Amino acid sequence: MGRYGFLAFALVFASAMVWPKPSGAEGAVAIGLPANVAKSGVALGYSTKHPTREKAEEVALEQCRTAPASKAVQSLCRIVQTFSDQCVAFSIDPATGTPGYGWAVADDKEAASAAALQMCVEKSNPSRRKFCKVTSSTCDQPAN
Repeated sequence: MGRYGFLAFALVFASAMVWPKPSGAEGAVAIGLPANVAKSGVALGYSTKHPTREKAEEVALEQCRTAPASKAVQSLCRIVQTFSDQCVAFSIDPATGTPGYGWAVADDKEAASAAALQMCVEKSNPSRRKFCKVTSSTCDQPAN
């Protein structure tokens, strides 16, 4: 192989290594997080199984901005994480006026749920930690 043949091969090989590979699904998490969650609540939104990250972000933000929360909290919604071919879970202490909430992204539902629950427990008052519960979990890959 001549010098130019090797150079052409090297360029094709290098581009194959960095060329974006199609993903099975794209997801995003959006959260409206006020300074005082116990007083104001929190707005959560997520999306999964979208063809592009941009669409996943758009849907997650829309879900967050229409979540059952005050307009002030909804206005704080921001994308906090994007993911591909993973699972997302949310947990919350269902009592009004408590700071407990959590979210996580992981490779399977069980891991995402456990991490979301742990975050809720860590944010909760000691007397409320046992009330944290996973409220939703889903994957943007084949069900686990």
